[in-house]
Amino acid sequence: MARIRRNIGELVSGKIGKVVFVQMRGKSYVRAAPDRTKSNWSEAQVLYRKRLSAISSLWRTLNCQNMNEIWNLAAQEMNGYAWFIKKNMNALHIDGTLISPSLIQVIDGSLPEPLLKVDQTHPVPNEVKIVWTNDPHIQKQRLSDSLMYMTYHDHVFSEMIDTGFKRNQEYGIVPMPPRVLGDTQTGPDPDSYRDYRECYLYFFFKNERNNLFTPSVNVTVNPD
Repeated sequence: MARIRRNIGELVSGKIGKVVFVQMRGKSYVRAAPDRTKSNWSEAQVLYRKRLSAISSLWRTLNCQNMNEIWNLAAQEMNGYAWFIKKNMNALHIDGTLISPSLIQVIDGSLPEPLLKVDQTHPVPNEVKIVWTNDPHIQKQRLSDSLMYMTYHDHVFSEMIDTGFKRNQEYGIVPMPPRVLGDTQTGPDPDSYRDYRECYLYFFFKNERNNLFTPSVNVTVNPD
């Protein structure tokens, strides 16, 4: 990087051809512009781009209904897409493969996050009963929040589904998602096949105006 003796940087800023003019500690410098061709990417850069591409694909799969608007509302100082990437990057391996669908956060928001769990004593087959306990100090208006959920199987998210239950009821019952099984002869390998047997459900609450949400909570159930 060369130093400019006369302060041309006050007249020129940015990139011109293969050189870049920059300001540093009150002085002007000119340096060669970085070569960003794919042939010069490091292994770490290649893996990062694969990871970013994978999470972008995940966003496109999830981005149904008004999902973009919901994530924009949840974001603090960035757009909703960038906030989604930040919240979900840890769900992917460094090479972009998904660690587990249970790590995906499909919804984010500012409402109090519910502490949900599956009621293992619920005897009805093909149903999932979710229970929670409300904080005794929770605002009264929050008790009318609606319990919503989404499912994930075969690499596809469902639409948002209203369970018909409210936060004040402290339980909700939803049908077991249909099990998607691949062909045992031509389908995925045994490790991947196990993912088809598990059902991933994401529960969250929303207010009556549909503009406030809780972060989603994953519940993973096995239909067997």
